[in-house]
Amino acid sequence: MGIFTFSIPQEEKKLLIAKIHWSNYLIICLKLLIAGLLLAVILTFSQPFWWEGHWGRIGVMFFIAGAVIYAIFDFWKRFLTTYIITQCRLIDITQEKIFRRIITEVVVEEAEEIIIKNDSWLDKIFKKGDLIIKLKDKKGVLVFYSIKNPEIAKKILEGIKEETTKIVDKKGEECSVILKDNKTHNVPLSYSYYGEKAEIKKDKDGLIIAKKKKKEEDS
Repeated sequence: MGIFTFSIPQEEKKLLIAKIHWSNYLIICLKLLIAGLLLAVILTFSQPFWWEGHWGRIGVMFFIAGAVIYAIFDFWKRFLTTYIITQCRLIDITQEKIFRRIITEVVVEEAEEIIIKNDSWLDKIFKKGDLIIKLKDKKGVLVFYSIKNPEIAKKILEGIKEETTKIVDKKGEECSVILKDNKTHNVPLSYSYYGEKAEIKKDKDGLIIAKKKKKEEDS
């Protein structure tokens, strides 16, 4: 699998695809500019007119080249980092190095608490923030860093959790399912099952799961 591709089953609907907010690129450039100015001030006090010397000009060139390389590398990692919310999973695709990325997948049911962190004034101006998802049984946290409108992502995730809970609470029940072999099977009722493979219906006998229509399978 290439660094630009990530496969999600066609029947698993993508509800949100988020990237790191573009304002973070400006912050990196601003930090590099401030670092350069501070270094120039320190050198000026310790050695006046340092930029007129041979080694001073070489130092400036090395600093500019290093700053540009660092900025490009940082942009590459942030640009390729992607966060995805589907009806079943939370997916964190973090570009850690130039040719290395880490993919973390968590089922929606593992999310226990959802917190938004946007304390700084820059976060409020650009309407961005961190979406922090605490997992059940102290399994850790999943963080979507600096995404645009994290409130929308939280609302989507809470909606999925609410819908999932309504179904999972009935996990002791079974229902009839028609699979691809055109035979009827009794399976536990679960959100992830009919959410991915079939559609749920209700008739006079109660809950059933029916095979998807031909048009839906081909789409």
